Amino acid sequence: MKDQPKGYVIPYLKGQGLNNQLWEYRTAAIVARATNRVLCLEPFHRFYLQKLGREFIPFEELFDAETMNRFVHNTDRGTCSSSCNRKIDSYVEFSPDSTSSVQKPFSIPNWRPGSKKKFLKSSGFTAIPPPTYVIKSRDYGRKLDSMKHIKKSLSSYNLQDCISVSGVLEELRSEFLLWSQSLQSSKSIKHAVNEVKALIFGEKPYLAIHWRFEESKCAGLGIGIGFGRASNIKHNQMIKSVVRRSDRTADLCFFAGIIPKEVNRNGTWIRLISEKAIVNWIQKLKQERRLQSVYISTDCHDPALLHSLKLKTGAITKSDIMKILSKHMNVNENDVLSRVEQEICVEAEVFAGTLYSSWTGTVIEERFSKHNLFFMQNKRDIRRRPDPRNRTFYLDIESCDCDWNK
Repeated sequence: MKDQPKGYVIPYLKGQGLNNQLWEYRTAAIVARATNRVLCLEPFHRFYLQKLGREFIPFEELFDAETMNRFVHNTDRGTCSSSCNRKIDSYVEFSPDSTSSVQKPFSIPNWRPGSKKKFLKSSGFTAIPPPTYVIKSRDYGRKLDSMKHIKKSLSSYNLQDCISVSGVLEELRSEFLLWSQSLQSSKSIKHAVNEVKALIFGEKPYLAIHWRFEESKCAGLGIGIGFGRASNIKHNQMIKSVVRRSDRTADLCFFAGIIPKEVNRNGTWIRLISEKAIVNWIQKLKQERRLQSVYISTDCHDPALLHSLKLKTGAITKSDIMKILSKHMNVNENDVLSRVEQEICVEAEVFAGTLYSSWTGTVIEERFSKHNLFFMQNKRDIRRRPDPRNRTFYLDIESCDCDWNK
């Protein structure tokens, strides 16, 4: 980064949610570093199911562009589009296998994030060519496991000023750590979180929980929480699924992944957890760590359940801090509020997330970066605690207490 950068990298964001788009952003930033280009700070696309708020959220409204400069040279979308004459020279998509190359380019519907129409509208560009696929596999002669290999793989674009990239790279631990350390929330978000910490938590250590309702992964099994709880499908219709329960009353469904190899059984692992088990674990942890306050970030669709949990644990949720947040931001912007809650979780003394959540994954990466460490969830390796300092957990693992080694 000592040399003057030449050209630009424009992130083409195809993820449907903010955290998936962040991982794509990280890929674009690493490509910009490897090829000595400037990263264009394109806006995030609002999740397609959200009705309120803006269609696009500026990068600078969620994150600090100055601290990102520690990782990669960057500039705003307007400078990028005008410097590129509003046209992209080449579009590169990193793909996991060769099947992507036979898919129709720009196949995402216009109304969803990642569509060509939304990309052009959000970025200020008027034209982008069909993608060229770079296969992320050594079998196809494309090693992308180092900055040197990335630079070599993209050497054919050296004479082009403006390239767009999409997809995610395989794990580059040192680069991922530097990215996490440079990814700081915007000043307005930090101010809001500091006020919450002062007025709600009294500047004392607190427990933060991210409880992702897994209706999309447990739906169809008849026992999912959220919308899935209303399903009439019986338990015996769960083909190749094996349930582990916290207790007999357990009915909150969490997708736990593939059954571990040592069990010598194929299929999908489902965790069922009771409200009582969650309450007991929270109360026990508060007592052990001498924590008075609990914050729960959740997309819970069951107000009675959430009210009961708050009553029994003394937990605070987003609805309890909206008055404070309204002084700093538009509370109709769900992605902004989501980033506020992530910052609350990053700053917590103890954090418990949901194993199969990219939202939780982002929080864990940022918590680890404060200790100069990097952790990425391995969804085929069931771990009880990701944090060697014993301050970061998975709520669904700990409260269920039903691992296969039990």
